[in-house]
Amino acid sequence: MNPSIRYSASTESPDWVLLVTRRIVLALNSAPDTALIHKLWAVASAEDASVDRVLRDVPAEVSGAALPFAVIGLPDDGATALTLFVHAGAGLDVLASGARRRIVAEGSPWFRTSLDAVTHLSLGDPAQIHAPALPLAEGVVRAARLDMVFADERLTQPRTGSMSAVDVAHDGHTVLRSDLPRPRDLDEPAPLAPAEGPRSLLFGYRLNGSQPFALDVPHYFGRNPKRPPAGGRVVVVQSSTKSVSATHVEVEQLGDNVVVTDLKSTNGTSLIVPGASWQRLAAGQSLVVPAGTFIDIGDGNVIEIMPGQPIAAGH
Repeated sequence: MNPSIRYSASTESPDWVLLVTRRIVLALNSAPDTALIHKLWAVASAEDASVDRVLRDVPAEVSGAALPFAVIGLPDDGATALTLFVHAGAGLDVLASGARRRIVAEGSPWFRTSLDAVTHLSLGDPAQIHAPALPLAEGVVRAARLDMVFADERLTQPRTGSMSAVDVAHDGHTVLRSDLPRPRDLDEPAPLAPAEGPRSLLFGYRLNGSQPFALDVPHYFGRNPKRPPAGGRVVVVQSSTKSVSATHVEVEQLGDNVVVTDLKSTNGTSLIVPGASWQRLAAGQSLVVPAGTFIDIGDGNVIEIMPGQPIAAGH
């Protein structure tokens, strides 16, 4: 199980020190201690690294105060369950088997569990999901937020041609537009959408951290989206302030490319491409985007483009 790991370090004083190795992810809510970091890195990066081995060397207190930390044990080849350990005030938000869970120690200094079928795991400030994020394979960084997406999650199709608000899982954190970094407008016309061609990959999307769905047909997102005569699938989103237009944005796969098109929405479509800053599409503008792109259409509704999965020959 090889997760895609990204971290945000957009705040002036990131709260977490992250140590990421092939077997272990360790998050310390503390200022860096060089000697301790070197010691923990040696343990976590060893061939026989395990959660229990790391726990022997993580201090329970720093300067007389409890140290919040989390340890995530990645399974060996063939296994699927994650080992999760949280201490003091550390907490993990996990999406497993389509259900959202908050892993936190309640009534005791620590909590440990093992979860299967995990598709997404995050730690840190929920608002930082909108901040520029960087990929991390292995290493030590300071961060405000950690996100792990597991590549073995399967893309599925919605049960019906439309998805109601109750079908969409929401993380419970509505991020106000004023809380977001100000996106820049795209000055140049977006590149033309690529012509339809053969597909070797099938991309997908996830709305507000829900389960992933396949981009097998064009998808239209909005408060009350209309399906065009050419067909496609409509996805209804919640928008209490009506900042999301009735039919706000189209996301489709053309060949092996994903194209996002603002459908002349009233309040615009903002997005962040991995490694870049927030940008805003002009009304009616299209943009080819890679996996890992986040698309903000308003009222806290964020569409995440998922990695492409190989299409079997003959399909």
